[in-house]
Amino acid sequence: MFIYNTTFHIDNSVEKDAIYFFQTEYIPKALEGDLFEFPRMCRLLNIPQEGSSTYCLQFETDSLENLEKWKISLGDALSKEIALRFKDRVLAFASLMEDLSLAAE
Repeated sequence: MFIYNTTFHIDNSVEKDAIYFFQTEYIPKALEGDLFEFPRMCRLLNIPQEGSSTYCLQFETDSLENLEKWKISLGDALSKEIALRFKDRVLAFASLMEDLSLAAE
C-alpha cells in the first residue's frame, strides 16, 4: 500500500476558504475514478509559522500505476485549480510513502 501525501502551506488570510475547498471540492474530485481511497487531512502542529498554517492531505492507493493514472487524469488539473484559486497563498509539495506492515511475518 502506498500513501500519497501533499503538504500545504496555507496563508491565514485564505485558511478557512482553503479548508472548505479541500473538504467540499478537492477531496471528492480526487476520489473520482477509484484510484485513491481513505482520505485524511491533518494540521501539522510542530511547524509553527507566523501568518500561515501547514496541513497534510493523504490518500492511499494500492499501486504506483494508480498514482500515475491519478496524476494524469485528475492530479494535474487539481493542482492548477489550487494555483488559480489561491495563487501564492497556498503552496504545496508532494511525497510518496510506502506503508510497511508492522505485523510479524
